[in-house]
Amino acid sequence: MNAPKNNSMDKTFKYSISIGIIIVALSVAYYLVIFLPKKEAGRLEQQRQEQEANERNNKIKEEELRRQEENERAIRKGCAEWALIKATGKEKFEQGAHYNQGDYDDYYARCLREKGL
Repeated sequence: MNAPKNNSMDKTFKYSISIGIIIVALSVAYYLVIFLPKKEAGRLEQQRQEQEANERNNKIKEEELRRQEENERAIRKGCAEWALIKATGKEKFEQGAHYNQGDYDDYYARCLREKGL
């Protein structure tokens, strides 16, 4: 009587071990075939987005620097023009279309202060 019971337990044990091995194999396959590629794709997408953000930031910084340089050139040019106006007199100031308002002495002094002259 013990032999058939033992044989039945052996089959159940082998069946349980087989099911366990299949579950472990499917888990490993899922990890290697589905999970890791998705994780890698997500990492690559994040790197691409970071690179695009860095490129946008660099373009913005370059544009700000270019504007700053243009502003400084305009201020230097404006100061030089105001110096010429101051030297040649107020009538030249009034003739300039873009110098139609304000006191040229104050503007000239402000130009010099902004440039630290």
